[in-house]
Amino acid sequence: MAEEKKKRGRAAKVEHIARDSAGKYVYQGGFYKYTGEGKLTGRQAKAVFLGLSAAAAAAAVACGCFDVPGMKNCFYVLLPYAGSLLGSVSVLWAVCRILYWGNPLREYVYHATVLKIPGRGLLTAAFTACTLAGEICFLLRNGTGDAGVLKTALFFLLQAGVLAAALTLRSLALVPAWEKIEQNA
Repeated sequence: MAEEKKKRGRAAKVEHIARDSAGKYVYQGGFYKYTGEGKLTGRQAKAVFLGLSAAAAAAAVACGCFDVPGMKNCFYVLLPYAGSLLGSVSVLWAVCRILYWGNPLREYVYHATVLKIPGRGLLTAAFTACTLAGEICFLLRNGTGDAGVLKTALFFLLQAGVLAAALTLRSLALVPAWEKIEQNA
């Protein structure tokens, strides 16, 4: 084959790790450094990304604690809610990995986190919008029942917060703020 397949997962990590003269394992791959380009400094970006992703995940978890009518046994509300919850936790996991590895990021960490946040944010937003639409349909068909208007309104407010945080994270992550720096030889 003329072209070699691009390695993913563990193979991508192992490809750039070799032994040095002392016999220790050393990473010899590329690095990506956060530049910010005048938008947010590194510290501000960390705070914004962590705050938004943690708020989205916390709001998604809190929505599951309310017994609003559609969240009891309605598949067209529960399934998108599960996707929204998993998506928001996935974005939080990616942001925590970025914070753990610091600046500069190894190339394989950059590809697994920074490049995945826009897609995960869009997926979270889509599932959250479907959850809201499903809950509206359920309420139009069946009313609020025993839950009351206050719990339902709080559910909608929290879901709107998840939606806003996911879309904001996506838009911030799409701004090119990282640049590749040379390998350490």
